[in-house]
Amino acid sequence: MDESELLDQELRQVVKIGAHGRLMDVMSSPYRTLTLVLCAIFLALSACSWIGIEIKKSRVVGDFGGSEDEIYQQAVSFYETGAHETVLKWVTSYESRGERGRRWPHLLHVKGLAFLGLKRPSEAVSEFQRALNDNEYNRELNQEIMHHMALANFEMGKLTRSLEIANKVQLSVLSDHLKVNHRILKARLFLKKGLWIEAASEALATARLAPTADRILGPILDECLTTIERPADLRSLLKEYSDTSISDRLMYWLATIEIRDGNPGDGQALLRSILSRFPMSHLYVTASRQLQNNKMEIPTDGLKIGVLVPKTGKLAPIGNRALQAIRMGIKTAPRMRNKIVLIAEDSGESPNDMLAAMDRLIYQHHVMAVIGPITSKGLELVGQRAQELGVPLLSLAKRDAPEADYVFQGGLTLNYQIDALVKFAFKKQGKRRFAILYPQDKLGETAADLFWESVEKLGGQVTAVAAYPPDETDFGTSIDLLSGVKYSEARPRELKALADQRAALKIEKKGKKTEKYYNLSPVVDFDAVFLPDTLRTAGQVMPMFSYRDIESMDFLGTSLWNAPEVIQLMPKEGASKVLWFVDVFSNREPQGSIGARFVEQFKEMGGGEPGPTEALGFDAAAVLANAIYRMEGSNSREKLRRVLMDTIDFSGVTGTIRVESGVLVRNLKVFTVKSGQISFVERL
Repeated sequence: MDESELLDQELRQVVKIGAHGRLMDVMSSPYRTLTLVLCAIFLALSACSWIGIEIKKSRVVGDFGGSEDEIYQQAVSFYETGAHETVLKWVTSYESRGERGRRWPHLLHVKGLAFLGLKRPSEAVSEFQRALNDNEYNRELNQEIMHHMALANFEMGKLTRSLEIANKVQLSVLSDHLKVNHRILKARLFLKKGLWIEAASEALATARLAPTADRILGPILDECLTTIERPADLRSLLKEYSDTSISDRLMYWLATIEIRDGNPGDGQALLRSILSRFPMSHLYVTASRQLQNNKMEIPTDGLKIGVLVPKTGKLAPIGNRALQAIRMGIKTAPRMRNKIVLIAEDSGESPNDMLAAMDRLIYQHHVMAVIGPITSKGLELVGQRAQELGVPLLSLAKRDAPEADYVFQGGLTLNYQIDALVKFAFKKQGKRRFAILYPQDKLGETAADLFWESVEKLGGQVTAVAAYPPDETDFGTSIDLLSGVKYSEARPRELKALADQRAALKIEKKGKKTEKYYNLSPVVDFDAVFLPDTLRTAGQVMPMFSYRDIESMDFLGTSLWNAPEVIQLMPKEGASKVLWFVDVFSNREPQGSIGARFVEQFKEMGGGEPGPTEALGFDAAAVLANAIYRMEGSNSREKLRRVLMDTIDFSGVTGTIRVESGVLVRNLKVFTVKSGQISFVERL
């Protein structure tokens, strides 16, 4: 080997020392002096290539001059290119100068990071602690150091200490990049400590911040899900984090558990959600195959709409009128007038009849969505079926529909009416004290409870409550209960005063002329009476108040009173009683309005005077048809559900409609009876 070849070999050895940080014996070479000189030259010329940095002002490794800022910038450059050993030398050499400026904590931080990069976490912790001790003013830097100290403790296996430090880090101070890294660290910590729900929550929350971190977060979530067994815990996580980029994993795991536990409908709905919301998911094929294997896929015709109405029996007239209004509403969507096909099924007279009709619409006719039912009986069953199969259902019943993603409340519910009625009486009429007189049936008891809750919510009082059997015809006893007359023994002083009057007047027996000396006067400590019953019953109850010496009283009712017959409830003098009730529609809408045109067209089609049920059916159909128009030919029921949820400022015959939490919300109207007719008071 000649002299030049030997020199080249030893230069390569020096480069190897620099690259790997290992001591090698080159000092025994006979060319020692020349080698050392050439090494310095070689390193200076090749630093850019084997360390990957830009040499500034001809400074090379071993030249530690310059200001503290320059030293810091150079250390950062070395760190970013992975030259961790060089960072240690650079900072250690600067430290030997004994200078301590504002960058000193930053330099210690970088030194700690270099130790982390070299898999020496205990030494990293030491440097991070020094940095914290020497940093008095930079709050942001302290939070970064604490994050990295937590990471170093994690690498050392000190999980409790790591979590303790991590919990002290203020996320709001960290950069977006470090926020994500810190949450990933906490997710890994929770995972290592066996806190599966906490780890899953952290992973899902992080995915919301950084959808591109799925590659890291997905496996963390998968490991958690294999351990979380309780469906309730999984449902809670899904409710909180359904919008994240990795919630498809959560949906799939919950779906498999629901199917395993005998809830195939819930499981199928989750699998369908994966197909509609996560078309690029790695679980897409698996979810689709599982649906197909279990024959869960149902064909869908995007232009077919089902309707559930009573077509036979005593409710058939109501069902036929509602169907006529729905046909009118379907034709309002742009360019869809003759394209959408309505298929009506008889909802029957029992819940099972209604469920069978629902199944025919879905399995035989492949409808895109269903409007109905208009009665509450069977609503729970058809609502559950709609949710199980992912078919949007627009209920027109007056009872709240079940809370479910695919069930929409298109009718005017009792809860909604009563809340608006109480607000009107309280805020517009100045009423503060109320009496409740209700029938002892499910509807009456529900209405009484809702009214009482609404009154107390606004700071009012329910001062009297009485109930009566549903088939009652004599309401005197119930009214006596409201007015404190029924249990006279509770008013001993007043009874004694009456007895004293009779003795003074020498009245010995009760008669028509002496009755007032025996009967206690009613105690009317309420400003209005809530009467949640039909017009027929209300017509029997109201005159009894006058008969019981309660002449002047306001009565509050629901949309059940919105009928021409309500006029007959008013006494001839008309001034001693005031009736207030709420609804969304009357057939005396302002001339030229959407409502007025609807009334005219409904009459022209031979339906007579339309009422609230017909108006609500028209609007539900119009909202649905408009949503289908916006679907642009898609057959996806899940997409239709999302489009319906996005409905805002839709002009209907019952007012401007928006969808909130599955409810078709509109502003209610208050009506009264004045001058022998139903009069509009105001829109709430």
